[in-house]
Amino acid sequence: MLSEWAQGVLKANRIDPNDVENVSSSFEVTFKDGSRRQICEVWSRVMGYCRPTTEFNVGKYSEFADRKMFTEDKCKCHLEDND
Repeated sequence: MLSEWAQGVLKANRIDPNDVENVSSSFEVTFKDGSRRQICEVWSRVMGYCRPTTEFNVGKYSEFADRKMFTEDKCKCHLEDND
C-alpha cells in the first residue's frame, strides 16, 4: 500500500497508482513490472510567472500540451528571407 505522500506525488504527476510498487523520497518511482523512473519536475511560464506544471488545473494543462515550441534558428531564417 502506497503512503498518502506517495499517492499525492503520483496524482500530481498523472501516474496511475495501480501501476506503481513504490515511490522513494528522491522521487524515484518503481513500477510493478520492475521498471524504475525518476520524476522530473517541469516548469513553465504562465500568466507572467513560472510555476510547476504539476500545479496546473485540467484546462491549463491541456493548453500547455497544445503549445508550439519556439525555435530561434527557424525564426531567424524566416526573418532573413523577408528582408
